[in-house]
Amino acid sequence: MKAIRNIIFAVLLTTLWLSTAVAQQNINLVPNPQQVEYKQGAFSLSGDISIEFHLSDTGEEAFLKEQLSKEFQQSLGKEISAKANRKIVVGVHGESNKFDRLAKTNSVSRNDQIGDEGYQLLVSKDLVLISANTKKGAFYGVQTLKQLLRTKRAEEEIPAMKITDWPDLEIRGMMDDISRGPVPTKEYMHQQIERMAEMKINMLTYYTENVVETESHPAFAPPGGALDIQEWAELADYAKKYHIDLVGNFQSFGHFDQILQHPEYAHLGESGMLLSPAFEESYELLEDIYSEMIPAFHSDYFHINSDETFDLGTGASKAMVDSLGMEVVYANHIKRIHKIITGMGKKMMMWGDIALDHPKLLELLPKDIILITWGYDIFDDYSHRIIPFKEAGFTQLVSTGILNSYSTIPDFNVARGNIGGFMEESVKQGVWGMLNTVW
Repeated sequence: MKAIRNIIFAVLLTTLWLSTAVAQQNINLVPNPQQVEYKQGAFSLSGDISIEFHLSDTGEEAFLKEQLSKEFQQSLGKEISAKANRKIVVGVHGESNKFDRLAKTNSVSRNDQIGDEGYQLLVSKDLVLISANTKKGAFYGVQTLKQLLRTKRAEEEIPAMKITDWPDLEIRGMMDDISRGPVPTKEYMHQQIERMAEMKINMLTYYTENVVETESHPAFAPPGGALDIQEWAELADYAKKYHIDLVGNFQSFGHFDQILQHPEYAHLGESGMLLSPAFEESYELLEDIYSEMIPAFHSDYFHINSDETFDLGTGASKAMVDSLGMEVVYANHIKRIHKIITGMGKKMMMWGDIALDHPKLLELLPKDIILITWGYDIFDDYSHRIIPFKEAGFTQLVSTGILNSYSTIPDFNVARGNIGGFMEESVKQGVWGMLNTVW
């Protein structure tokens, strides 16, 4: 499973930064940087190398130094020197006069094009200089340097170059389904976060049906196969260190079978799959769970899923659907949840498949909901999955997929085509970001 997921991340992240990079010659970076300018010479990785930081956030300095120290030990088999003629210098423009002078001496100036998450990485004979406009940009520059140290250890030198890099999408997200199949350990989830950060992912959510253990409703959580609220909070703290926004997630409409199979909750089902909107108790259940989950996450967002509600109107809500219509009943359910979520200070995310199939919903749903349009195949045209939400005034994420719900190993050719095609159209349409999924 871990080996497969490692491959999955590599497939995703070769396209995620969406670069227009020049040819990379013999350097291997994932994702490819936007610009690489090669120069004469190289920075030798043998001998003594020191590291110098110029960040106003001393906590971030310590964290980045720890990361580079670990990389030196693992990739180069040595410690960082306290003092050396050759050095790695990391800084944020405007936070240190000494750093600004050094950057200017090496013809590196503040670059507004790279924004808050971009960086410049200069490699010369005696200096590796990482400059950024913010500590987040400096963090991403260090992640690139870690990859260079790792891939160039055999050659014992990094070629002289200047990398200028920034993302094309504000949100570069990942969703991992942990509710159907093996539930990862906390240690593995930490490894996921570390690996994602190296690849410059900045949003993560774990698809959650029943694998959350709450005090108010402990019965549906599988023993030994769920995270309690404290564990979610600790994971959110860990992700934040790596500049990843961990978004809370709880399936709130369709795909409710893992909970409905418990006798205590079976009566709330429209069918064996769908939470019925016909019962007030359905909303009491959801509010109980939200009230425990939401405070555990730093994120401004919460994902309620609510996709593939095929059975709506086939059970207790049949009279409602016959009277009001499917769209109104669906919208009313979402609006009830929206009131709860926003009342707890979060912005709501949800899948957009039902709204895409029933355009009337675009008039009924609150406009501050973030809709996630999805499709996991290769299409001739991706715009028809984006433009309806754009024209209706919704902020949206595009969800690509590495789909292995029904197979041991995903079809990576389909995944590459899906991710590449959807992302190209997303940039063209000015989409807020993407959420790649592993089902």
